[in-house]
Amino acid sequence: MRHYILFTLLLCFSSILFAGDLKTLILQPGPQDGFDAYINSVYPDQVGWDKGLLVTAWTLGGQAYIGKSLVRFDLSQLSPGDSIVSAKFSLFFDPEGSWPEQYGDNQAHIRRITGDWNYMTVTWNTQPAVSESDKIYLPQSTQPQQDYTDIDVTNYARLWQKNVAQNHGMIVSLDTETPYACLVFAPSDRDIPSVRPKLVITYYSCIPPVANFVFTIKGFDVAFKDKSTSAQSWLWKFGDGQTSTLQNPIHHYTASGTYPVSLFVKDTCGFSTFTDSVTIHCIPPKAGFYYNLDFPIYSFHDTTVSFNHLSWRWDFGDGTTSTLQNPKHIFKEQGTYRVCLVATDICSSDTACTAITFILPEAGFKMQQNDLNDLEMKFTDMTIGSTQWQWSFGDGDSSSVQNPIHIYSDYGNYLVCLKVNQAGRDSTSCGSLNLTKLKVGSCTVQLFPNPPENGLIHLIFSCKSPYANATLTDILGHKIYTKEIFDIIANNKIDILLPTLASGIYFIKIDSPDSSRLFEIVIP
Repeated sequence: MRHYILFTLLLCFSSILFAGDLKTLILQPGPQDGFDAYINSVYPDQVGWDKGLLVTAWTLGGQAYIGKSLVRFDLSQLSPGDSIVSAKFSLFFDPEGSWPEQYGDNQAHIRRITGDWNYMTVTWNTQPAVSESDKIYLPQSTQPQQDYTDIDVTNYARLWQKNVAQNHGMIVSLDTETPYACLVFAPSDRDIPSVRPKLVITYYSCIPPVANFVFTIKGFDVAFKDKSTSAQSWLWKFGDGQTSTLQNPIHHYTASGTYPVSLFVKDTCGFSTFTDSVTIHCIPPKAGFYYNLDFPIYSFHDTTVSFNHLSWRWDFGDGTTSTLQNPKHIFKEQGTYRVCLVATDICSSDTACTAITFILPEAGFKMQQNDLNDLEMKFTDMTIGSTQWQWSFGDGDSSSVQNPIHIYSDYGNYLVCLKVNQAGRDSTSCGSLNLTKLKVGSCTVQLFPNPPENGLIHLIFSCKSPYANATLTDILGHKIYTKEIFDIIANNKIDILLPTLASGIYFIKIDSPDSSRLFEIVIP
């Protein structure tokens, strides 16, 4: 049934017409692509690919025989997910056939073939098995050259589309085996394309997805963005043993290297895979920071550049540290401090340092330790015209009293600050307090005159100890002058010539093995 010499240029007639999402597939194959054959019982071992497409109950030399025709269409243009609406099969009268007309009691049935066959080798004796449960009735012809068009084979087509292996085509045979009756149909190798067997399928198309993705790398973190078409589910394999079913995952790698990343996508039509390589480079961090001063509080702000998770270690140069990203810090004594930040990530560490010079403004207050309770301090506001006061005692406690008395829980160094409001403007001053234990014993000390005369003061001792130390400090606690005093038992009156001092309040502390005494000195 293939006239290859005469019809080498004729191809399968197939087209797809679009109507919105509804499509039409027309299959009407020609000599090179058709798959049909005729078999009969009078020649049971003869192949029938070139005999036409006949359905017969006839005689030959007085011997009755039966003839059947087989046909199959290639549905490979359909996807498994396509939804078939209808499938119409048409057989046309063969004007070039060996019978001139449709004849006799020729009602017939179409049956679905369930076994393999080949149009070049099939014979009556090797004809395939068929299904009887879903056969399709063809009524007796009413016209000599009648065409049988739009035969509903939708169920067949749906079955074949879902399971390609079951597409073995159809066989047409008469219901009666009594001569004389026939159906005369054109095969696929006829010269007239319009009379060849035709199958028209209307369906909603289903296009399988096409997997694709892009990604951006930030250190060891990779953000993946799905670029697939029509995907409904996703499976990512990141090349390090980890997976994800998110559409757009962010994945963290734990080591540098090149990883093959695969994306598997699927929808109702099928599935697709796309693979690309992701290379992770270990880029070290670049440490950095800046700070603000809201006296006396320094606020440090990390500006480290890193593409990975960071940890921080701050060294404020005064023996204290912090692991916060953006810490706050108070220096208790004025001076120059080297502040360093060590920023560490999975790649390495980097250090940034800067020098901070902390200068205490001149204190607007004085501090006096209680001789009887040396943990108790009296603070006196020395500012002029202040209307509001906010004290910070350096141990977490505060007061809004103008001249407070505060009891500390322990000895130590404290930064005491006073914030006042003068004529609507705030100002802050601070002083360092070195709170030490006063020794109370048998040694008594008197100091005069106060203020000193020409820088001279006299100390009268009544002590059992032979020596003492005198330390002069300013109101901020800065040490100005020290003097060691010996043989105070034999010579209990000691004269001390103080250095030249600016006007203000000063403190002189007398320490002996038996006791301590603190005096306030006023320089006019």
